[in-house]
Amino acid sequence: MDPCRADEWGWRPTVAAVLSSGIPAVVTTFREGSPGAPRLIGFALAILGVCLISRKEHKTDRKALRLAVLAGCGFAAYSLAIKQTSSGAAMCIEVDSRVAAFLVAAAIAFGAGKITPLDPRAGFSAATAGLLDTIGSVAFVRASQLGRLDIVVLLSSLYPAVTVLLARAFLRERLSRWKTLGVFAAIVALPLIAGQ
Repeated sequence: MDPCRADEWGWRPTVAAVLSSGIPAVVTTFREGSPGAPRLIGFALAILGVCLISRKEHKTDRKALRLAVLAGCGFAAYSLAIKQTSSGAAMCIEVDSRVAAFLVAAAIAFGAGKITPLDPRAGFSAATAGLLDTIGSVAFVRASQLGRLDIVVLLSSLYPAVTVLLARAFLRERLSRWKTLGVFAAIVALPLIAGQ
């Protein structure tokens, strides 16, 4: 595909997803060796699935694409940093991570003058989303402590498939041909990546 035409496909979410899982997978392969042929096939299917599920038909401007690259590299750096903290308790590592993220975000928000009051009606939803996100992050930290990082990041990168399936089940959203193919690739990838 011509790189100059990438904007026509709206690759912003795909770029971030592939970089955030691909960089740690490559680093882990160099550090710990190949995970084996079945898992490599699973990795390829997982990345293909994420690309197809995240694909958008609208245009993406170059600034958004640059931000997607930055986001993907940031997520990859987070995963690699978490792997280095393998001796600590997962909850303590996550609390430290959240405090650091809060301080950085607060400094940016105050510096940019973007502070707005929280809508009280949204408080419960925000707290619930934050709790679920924290539980997921603690599980990610623990999984990275117990196994190979490439396997953990690629399995966790398949979350868009769950979102698409939930939208199909509860909101009766129709899946495009590409999203259906992406979900199928993700489902096939799961046992290949998770297998021993």
